Amino acid sequence: MAYAVDTDAEIKKLKAAKCEDELATAIVQLVARSSDELATKADLKMLETELKTEMNSLETGLRAEMKSLETELKAEMNSLETGLKADMKSLKDSMTIRSLMAVGALAVVLKALDYFLPF
Repeated sequence: MAYAVDTDAEIKKLKAAKCEDELATAIVQLVARSSDELATKADLKMLETELKTEMNSLETGLRAEMKSLETELKAEMNSLETGLKADMKSLKDSMTIRSLMAVGALAVVLKALDYFLPF
């Protein structure tokens, strides 16, 4: 929104303040031309409101995205944990079977030694 300048009234005010006609006119014309680039308090307030609305929208979207990522990460971690537990159980079972086989083999060797080398 452009700031409206009443050029005639402003020139009269400057003349009343003992400003020369040409200088008063030049000053008022400069201000009038520059007024297109000036923002009013209402302009700034509207911009502030728009920025706050946009920031709130971005914040809401970001929070939703973060929550979604959190959910995905938790699901992935649970999946990895389940797989790791299964792998550990399988390894434990395998080691138990091998241990039993080794004990059995040792028993056979000891029995054979007892048979061949009686004391």
